[in-house]
Amino acid sequence: MNLFYSSRIEGNSAYLTDEEHRHCSKVLRYKKGDQICCTNGMGIKYQTHIHQINKKDTELHIDIEHVIPKPHYNIHLGIAMPKRSNRLDFLIEKLVEIGIQDISPLITAHSERRKINTGRYRKKIISASTQSLKYHFPVLHEQTTFKAFLESQAKQHILVAHYAEENSSISLAAANQKSITVLIGPEGDFSPTELAKIQELGIEQVNLSKHRLRTETAAIVACTLLNETFF
Repeated sequence: MNLFYSSRIEGNSAYLTDEEHRHCSKVLRYKKGDQICCTNGMGIKYQTHIHQINKKDTELHIDIEHVIPKPHYNIHLGIAMPKRSNRLDFLIEKLVEIGIQDISPLITAHSERRKINTGRYRKKIISASTQSLKYHFPVLHEQTTFKAFLESQAKQHILVAHYAEENSSISLAAANQKSITVLIGPEGDFSPTELAKIQELGIEQVNLSKHRLRTETAAIVACTLLNETFF
């Protein structure tokens, strides 16, 4: 089964544009009358058939509409993004496949990447979501500072991945929760000032592994363990 994304729904018609149009008509070579599924990325599954393939879009006729329930939990990842683009591409793809609801790129004292093309990575989220048959697409928020992010999440249950022998595991700390915000620092870790702020706010620090992990590995491990905890 192939799933496509439509950003344009008008009455009983849905339209595939840009990369989705090209993938449907040029790569997979679907034809007029063929049945396909698409989504708006916000929990609606459309069973459709191709009404018309045009030069710039594929017009679909919606036959059946299904509402797909949201997950019963929410994972919000605040992360200082890795510098190398291939590592960031891999991170975004795997987070979507494993299952996450919100991603916030952070600027920390030791951040290697202080600018991110959110438009580019939102397209990658669409691609990874349709490939893994997800009908609720994760939200990629605009990049923000460590301080501003903590302020925005003041009422949320926050966990910080920062190893210490006495810390609980992330799975244990997240037990009985339905909404978790987890912070992942950069390769150089959070600064002493940032760690002091975390302690001042009483934010719980948790362990992901006994070993030192790269930023993207830590994020993938955290997301995997949280999904297993909430499943």
